[in-house]
Amino acid sequence: MNTQMIVFLIWFSLIGSFSASIIALLGRRFIIQKISLAILSIAALVGAISSILFFLSAQANIIIGSSSILFGSVFEIDYLSALFFFIVNTVICIVALFSIGYLPLYSKTYNLQSVTFLMALFIFGMQLVLISTTPISFLAGWEIMSFTSLFLVFTDKQTESIKAGLLYLIMTHLGAGAILASFSILSKGLFFASFDEISIISSDLSIGLLGVTFALAVFGFGSKAGLWPFHVWLPEAHPQAPSNISALMSGVMLKVALYGFLRLALSVWPTLPTGWTYIIIFIGLITAVYGVLYAVVENDLKKILAYSSMENLGLLFSMVGVALFAQSINQPLLFTTAITAVIIHTFAHALFKSGLFMGAGVIMSQAHSRSLEVMGGLAHYMPKFSGLILFLILTAVALPPFSGFIGEWIFLQEIINTIISISQLNQGLLITVLATFSFVGGLSIFAMVRMFALIFLAGSRSKEITHAKEPNFLLSLSVALTVIASVILGLGAPSILKIIGLGSLTINNGLKTSLALTDGNYNPLLIGSLIIGSIILVFSLRYIFSKRKFERAYHTWDCGQPINSQMEYTATAFSAPIRFFFNILFSFNKKIIDTRIIPNNKWMISRHIELNRKHIWFELFYRPIARLTLLLSTLVRRIQNGIIQFYISLIVLALISTVFLSI
Repeated sequence: MNTQMIVFLIWFSLIGSFSASIIALLGRRFIIQKISLAILSIAALVGAISSILFFLSAQANIIIGSSSILFGSVFEIDYLSALFFFIVNTVICIVALFSIGYLPLYSKTYNLQSVTFLMALFIFGMQLVLISTTPISFLAGWEIMSFTSLFLVFTDKQTESIKAGLLYLIMTHLGAGAILASFSILSKGLFFASFDEISIISSDLSIGLLGVTFALAVFGFGSKAGLWPFHVWLPEAHPQAPSNISALMSGVMLKVALYGFLRLALSVWPTLPTGWTYIIIFIGLITAVYGVLYAVVENDLKKILAYSSMENLGLLFSMVGVALFAQSINQPLLFTTAITAVIIHTFAHALFKSGLFMGAGVIMSQAHSRSLEVMGGLAHYMPKFSGLILFLILTAVALPPFSGFIGEWIFLQEIINTIISISQLNQGLLITVLATFSFVGGLSIFAMVRMFALIFLAGSRSKEITHAKEPNFLLSLSVALTVIASVILGLGAPSILKIIGLGSLTINNGLKTSLALTDGNYNPLLIGSLIIGSIILVFSLRYIFSKRKFERAYHTWDCGQPINSQMEYTATAFSAPIRFFFNILFSFNKKIIDTRIIPNNKWMISRHIELNRKHIWFELFYRPIARLTLLLSTLVRRIQNGIIQFYISLIVLALISTVFLSI
């Protein structure tokens, strides 16, 4: 494979993304924004193709070039960055296409020129992170990504968006500071050294300093990925951004944070002590449980998807933790399998979650609300679109043969195989992982079924729903592309693993290519064929042998009484059993409001309940920190007393202290 062609395509992708941001500034007419988004989509497609060509070339790494702007930083693509470059650019290509049809729907809400400009820079920053080989270029891309996504969060200038943006600002820059400090210690201040050189430089660090870099990296990358307990910004910021940006933030940006942590774990740090890997595993598991529980009880559509992203990132970091754990106890097959599971599930989540966020944008444009309580019955008015969302829901709940199942299946299968060959303490750890994944998987099905049922099934709960119609071609096509890509990944996983160099986990018998682990084989293409064949068989038999060829459509019988939306399950009622069993983890303020039907008659009243949920972790941890910060700032403010002699005294003391410290 021609190396120069790969380098050219990567530079074309990078320059195309940056050029799209410049073009967006040339005018306010939407035709210019369409051109910018089209260039962005093409640039991302070229970037994805370059990654495929890299894998086909079978090279370990390819140097892309250097930048004098970033002090001669060298850019290159290797196995890990190529994987994420492909995932990121694939999703970007689809979302940019979606944006062409989506943004005009909100021309009165958003400044489309600003959204397109910031979106292109946001994408450029993420691409820059993935090909960086030095801390300086990595952090430059990271800051571009962070600042642009910050402004995109409060692009509608609403009070809630500004509050969410400020919270995101605090968390993302605390995280960036932690990453900077971690790189500083590891590189001993040499920010222009490559990651390979930093691995050598940091090899003589004491275990204490290495532990500090580990803690800083967990906080820095974990806060960007939305890991517990650094997650508070995620369910607030993601819903406030435009839906196309939410798709990028959840489907792509969170994966960039995962990539950053993997880059340190696999390229810079030595083999981590076993106890440290426990920390990653348990933070991941707690994040997954926390995310799925709140996804079950939340009524805001985009917040449900945000909490679901927390859940999936928790599972991914747990897999990473198990991989590093396997490395520390010399279990190479578990290490390889866990990393493979991370790659597959990362791609699967990027596809189905970006598709669901794009779908949420379409749903909100029809329902004019994010609340499940006012939705319902959309399948009657948007049957084709509801079918696409159903496919994404089936992928999200990890059912075979869809792509969400593959990664979790090979991961759990290898855990079962490894349990019998390790110590009892480590057995307990893997059993905990196995049980938690099963628990989270069950609740994930509950959350996704609840969301789909309350949006698409039953009757309409608002007048806006009755006017809903199928979305335009570009919106439907974009969501359909995520469905098609998810199906291809699910059915073709063994072949894809061979392309990226992980064919050792597969068995090839002609068309019967299977994933082979332990004593069980899984052939996704065969399973998919059986499912499709069974559906065709059932409908064929029914058509042939059924005496009644047509059914009479009639409304649900209710003893002669009319059925209306007030008799249906609400989102709050649907999640009541979960709130009851996990009441200790939730905090609700329940308020019953009475309204007299006839003002002078106190007996004829209507009642409704308001449930206001509080975040326990926010109340117990973040609010006390905020109060302490305000208290300290008030005390420090007293120093500013306006007396010039006092300020001169402070300067003199600082100079004297500096002299003594330098001696």
